[in-house]
Amino acid sequence: MSLKELEFRNHVYKFYEENRALGKLYTYKHFLYDNVSKSTIYNIIQHFEKGLTVDRRNGSGCKAVKITPQKLRQIENLFENNDSVSLHTAARKYDVSPGYLCKTLKKKTKLRYRKKQTIPKRSDKQIALAKPKCNLLLSKFHHHDFILDDESYFT
Repeated sequence: MSLKELEFRNHVYKFYEENRALGKLYTYKHFLYDNVSKSTIYNIIQHFEKGLTVDRRNGSGCKAVKITPQKLRQIENLFENNDSVSLHTAARKYDVSPGYLCKTLKKKTKLRYRKKQTIPKRSDKQIALAKPKCNLLLSKFHHHDFILDDESYFT
């Protein structure tokens, strides 16, 4: 915890202790003008009411995860020219978060992960041209029977 955070926590502790009779809401409203989130203030107050000290427990917090160079090569080989692997699947496989994996790919490799996007069936221009083209085909080939399916065999 940084020195600034520790000082703020001490300040909230002292203020709440002095004004305990006025309640949590009074403390929240006092620190609301300092642009501090509601959850932060209430968490500090809850911490105080449990009788805990200002300092956090040693070792609490997020554990550092690093990707070794061997794992990085494996991940690079997994993603290279392969669009069937999702970022979430790879993250689960290598026991890291998807955000960390994406950030590592950007910084340490030349690969960029991009999510597949579905393309629309037709553009606005194609929709506008569909009716006149159908009329043209009907006028030219009205004596023929057509079998239509959803696949195109021509350019």
